[in-house]
Amino acid sequence: LPKLGSELAIQIANAYRHAARETLELVRPRKQLFGSHRATEPDRDYLAVLLEDDLCAVAAPIAQSANHLWEALRMRDHRLPPAVRSEVERAADEAQRLLHARVFDRFRAYVRGFLRGGYLDDFFTRTLPKLELSEDAVYHALVRHAPEFGAELVEDVERHATRALRELGARVEHARARADLERFALEAGWLAALDE
Repeated sequence: LPKLGSELAIQIANAYRHAARETLELVRPRKQLFGSHRATEPDRDYLAVLLEDDLCAVAAPIAQSANHLWEALRMRDHRLPPAVRSEVERAADEAQRLLHARVFDRFRAYVRGFLRGGYLDDFFTRTLPKLELSEDAVYHALVRHAPEFGAELVEDVERHATRALRELGARVEHARARADLERFALEAGWLAALDE
């Protein structure tokens, strides 16, 4: 996933750039030499929602790829009996839901908690008032104390997707083995009936 990590880093940087441009539109510049730049509470809320949405949007293509993978896994075993295939499809659906809960829902909660848990308040109350009002200055101020969201997401995808695929593979193999055993038992029953 190295390429994925670098693509996420670019998308996350773009999210912060977008937030920096919006901040410049929202802020009321200081009017006096020793004054402070200000932003209203609704402006802060707007920026929190904007940044959360932009940061969480970087996970959307990964979630879409995961959905395609599960769909391919669900449709793979056409030779299985309908009841067993239905069990495999249910297992794939469950694995998909778990992956979304463990990775993508958790990622959104992590982003929201970080942004609303003091990060943006600190930015607006301590950093912004005396900051140079340029896109680069605001961008660097926003990313200075931000966590590596992309690294967190890639690590979670690797860990949980591997675990989910391993668990799903084991369930599929178990279902296949059970189907083979049932077919063998059925055939053995017919052979026994023919011998009588």
